[in-house]
Amino acid sequence: SEIPFDNCTAALEERREYLSHEVEIAQVLVKFCDLGINDPESQLPLIDQTLPHFTSDHWKSYESVSAEQRTKLTQSHAQLNTIYRDFRSYFQFRNDDLLIPFLTQLKEQLHHLIQRHTILKRWDSSVLNVLQFARSFEEYTAVVVHSHTLKFEERFPQLANYHPSELGEKIARVIQAEDDEAVHFAKSLNEAVRSQFQEAHDLLNTPAKKLNPAQKVRKSRLKKGKSLLVKEFSKTRQHPSLRQLFQSEAREWIQLLKPIWLSNPSQLADCFPMEKSLFDVVIFDEASQIPLQNSLGALQRSERAIVAGDEHQMGPASYFVARESEPINLLHQASYHFPKVALEHHYRSVHSDLIAFSNQHFYGNSLQVFPHFKYPNNCLTHHYIPEGVFEDRSNNVEAKEVAKAIEHQLQKNSDLGIVAFSEEQLNCIWNHLSSSAQETLGELISSNRSFFKALENVQGDECDHLIVSFGYGKNAKGEFHHRFGPMNTSNGRKRLNVLLTRARTRIDFFCSIQSDELKLSENESINLIRQWIRFSESHSSQVGASFPFHLKPTVQGNSLHFSEIYSTLNEAKELVTVHRVLTSRGWNCLYQ
Repeated sequence: SEIPFDNCTAALEERREYLSHEVEIAQVLVKFCDLGINDPESQLPLIDQTLPHFTSDHWKSYESVSAEQRTKLTQSHAQLNTIYRDFRSYFQFRNDDLLIPFLTQLKEQLHHLIQRHTILKRWDSSVLNVLQFARSFEEYTAVVVHSHTLKFEERFPQLANYHPSELGEKIARVIQAEDDEAVHFAKSLNEAVRSQFQEAHDLLNTPAKKLNPAQKVRKSRLKKGKSLLVKEFSKTRQHPSLRQLFQSEAREWIQLLKPIWLSNPSQLADCFPMEKSLFDVVIFDEASQIPLQNSLGALQRSERAIVAGDEHQMGPASYFVARESEPINLLHQASYHFPKVALEHHYRSVHSDLIAFSNQHFYGNSLQVFPHFKYPNNCLTHHYIPEGVFEDRSNNVEAKEVAKAIEHQLQKNSDLGIVAFSEEQLNCIWNHLSSSAQETLGELISSNRSFFKALENVQGDECDHLIVSFGYGKNAKGEFHHRFGPMNTSNGRKRLNVLLTRARTRIDFFCSIQSDELKLSENESINLIRQWIRFSESHSSQVGASFPFHLKPTVQGNSLHFSEIYSTLNEAKELVTVHRVLTSRGWNCLYQ
């Protein structure tokens, strides 16, 4: 060797020391073999990791097992670990659960899972994962709700922090925004009309050299049209018809000055030429009273149409046709051919009792009534006049009682509507009024604060207090003939509906017969009268106000406390409407 002698000596000493340790290691390995540890390098680290998890009690339990059983457990160690992991993964298996009872219970319940295997296969992984942490349906619901709440708060933090008490303030802001938008929209329309007029006026003052050929032609037409209108404005008679002016050069100025026209079908035909798309849109109001043939001219002249009306209101008046049968009206045809939008809010009456009969028999209880804060409890009163006698087509005794009621109400300065079922009864009531009452009532009628009409003439009227005289009754011989004038016609039931929907606050119904005295008839209108008289006879005022959509707020003075109103009204627009109308009727709406 070429290494130094001193190094050789150290190497020999290390070799001698290594051999001595090797003998010791071999002796230790023999001892390990005696203990059953044949691979110390891999087994000792495992033993080192396992020992802290076992107490002396565990060792005693292990030592109590026979050697043969220990061998089996050792040989099945890997398989047991796999089973253990599977149980922890797929079941709520805890360390303190006993295996045999657990498996027994699993075996008993397994057939339920097998029966529902098809359903379980349709569940996604998220549902199955949640089931691992829920031991009951209530726990499962709580986990799902908590999970969704966290996601909701993350995606919509502002909405998550919302409190119901803020709802009233938010609705008020929406209403204010809608009102402001309506004002701005109206201003924008006015500005658009003014801008178009100013454009035409500026064109007249523009030199011809700055205009293109089309503008020159329009300027010439506008100039002639303006001259024509200025000339007509200065005249006091012998004016051309509107149709003639509309067919002249003045047409464009007329359209600029009057972009909106209010007319009936006859006036429209007289004033405007039959031209397609003459108007952008035509709006028919009270379309149930417009015969179909009378509406065709307006439809032809317009690009779009809006038809508004009530199929349960009166049809066209008799002066439209020469025959007795009722003509087909525009609303009937429009409801068949056009898409319909039902308006179910009733804003006239301040108490649901006033509209209850019509709501039930004509509208399927779909009308929503908004009560006023100062709603009357006795809004419907039936006055039975047993002494009333129907002679000479009128009831004198009943007319006297009605006249007394009218004079009493005139002292309260309220808007009255007086209706009799016949012209003769109406005249009889008028004759029983004092001269001062006649004068006062006449002034109210002239100022459109009251009306005094027979049943067949009531349409489109409204009043605070409605006084109705039925008039018909037994004659002097005690005979009762079921002849009720206009009510015997096919339009009779509609006339009754129109009558019973006129009042805002109160109805007084005077009648000289009882409902049981009216016989059942093949005439639907007569049967409806019988039902109305029975309804008014048995009516009793309900305690408290009735609110739309079956809302039941807590009432404290003029304050309404709504609890979770959004669970009933899940449409924001409907909620805003309810708040707006109730507030306008004196209520203070609070939410919680």
